[in-house]
Amino acid sequence: MAEGVALLRSFAGFAWTTDTPAYQRCTVENTDSADLREYDTLRQEINNRTTIAYTLVALDLAALGGGLSIVDKSKHILVGLAAISSLLWLYWIDHAAQVQRIAAYIAIDIAPRVSAAEGHPVLRWETFLRRLTAGGDSAREVLFGPDPPALSRNFRPIVSSDWYTTLLFGGSPPLLLGLYIIANAKAGPVTAVEVGLAVAAAGGLGCYALISYRRLKHAVPVISAAILAAGSAISQDETTVPQTGGAEVE
Repeated sequence: MAEGVALLRSFAGFAWTTDTPAYQRCTVENTDSADLREYDTLRQEINNRTTIAYTLVALDLAALGGGLSIVDKSKHILVGLAAISSLLWLYWIDHAAQVQRIAAYIAIDIAPRVSAAEGHPVLRWETFLRRLTAGGDSAREVLFGPDPPALSRNFRPIVSSDWYTTLLFGGSPPLLLGLYIIANAKAGPVTAVEVGLAVAAAGGLGCYALISYRRLKHAVPVISAAILAAGSAISQDETTVPQTGGAEVE
């Protein structure tokens, strides 16, 4: 699974502007300009959501740093930070899931239409990215073709940055709640019932965020497989596209 921040940055790619030769070629030929405008809009949304996702990570780090610096004034800050971290994680998951949906729509719906109009595969970034990220034979073939050089034999999948994002969002709440319980057990003024309710509320939010993340994690390989299948179908169609004279492209 491509996950965590990698889920977002990996699907962001580069916005395709109307100044690029590829865009001008498509609009001059057979491609419906509405498809290209839709592509630009969706790609921009991916870029925007990627930026927001990084902002959420920065906000969580800032909240943790600021809250822990004044935790001696009130131990309740710990449970508040746990809840904030879980909420930010939920927002992050929502953006990651939407990026996945957009990437799938571009690769499965828009790319085949534009490729059919152009007569050759275009908009193949999503497929290229997943093959490269997979490492192994898939990555070597996409980089070097059917005869990769010997130096590429040890090519490994690009390391995902998901682990530290998951550690930050998923690891902070239980750690903070544990510290909250210990701190209040020593301080004594807060009753066990009040501490239990606070921990249950923040812990429940954290569990919901974890469940949502697991759903996203399980969905990613399915979406990636569908994108790769769509890209493979487009490449196969390229060999049977009729030319002007009616001959097939070999």
